[in-house]
Amino acid sequence: MLKKKIIPVFLASVLVISGTAGFSAGIVSENVYASEEVHTQRLSDFADLLDADQEEELETKLNQISEDYDCDIVVDIEESIDGMDPTAYADDFFDYNDYGMGDDKSGILFMLTMSERKWAISTHGEAISIFTDAGQEYITDNIVSYFSDGDYYEGFTKFADLCEEFIIQAQNGEPYDVENLPEETLPFYTPLFLYQISYRACDRFCYCSDHICSDEKRYEDCSYETRCSGLYEIRKPSYK
Repeated sequence: MLKKKIIPVFLASVLVISGTAGFSAGIVSENVYASEEVHTQRLSDFADLLDADQEEELETKLNQISEDYDCDIVVDIEESIDGMDPTAYADDFFDYNDYGMGDDKSGILFMLTMSERKWAISTHGEAISIFTDAGQEYITDNIVSYFSDGDYYEGFTKFADLCEEFIIQAQNGEPYDVENLPEETLPFYTPLFLYQISYRACDRFCYCSDHICSDEKRYEDCSYETRCSGLYEIRKPSYK
């Protein structure tokens, strides 16, 4: 898996040109990669969430699906993205690492950042039509519960499996979209991921996500009864 962190080529050029003007390298996030580092690996775990066996198994699966269908399936796990926009970061990570297969550089990347507790999906080439907005929401709805429970390997494996399912569906002539998403019992989370709340993880605070960027808001002295009363009442029987 990728471990080396370097500055993108175009930013490195700026540093050289602007060196006499006192441009500071510290301004640039160290987590973004140079395009010269070709994607030999499709799993990057900078937060060390997975053990060695899990990394090997997951990367084998990502490689197999990518090569079978000529579409890069990539997972990037970050400890922090230093306040950068998650979607922009995911797009840059894909581009700077030269991901993408075929003439149109088809591929999909899922990025999870632990410190900011955010995620993003970046699609390129033919994968844009394979993984529609509705399809991406479906995929995230089916994996976030694993992350909330700390089952990261299972969540990323589910992501890979769903990507393969979506590619096969698109090859059959009709990509999954609003009108034809797979019939499957989803986790408790709403389709737009309105709230991400784990009872077991709630000690003195909880996280309530907005429906677009999965931004969490920390509430000190949080309790389900006072902060999330409506949701608490719905889930109350499962807490006994």
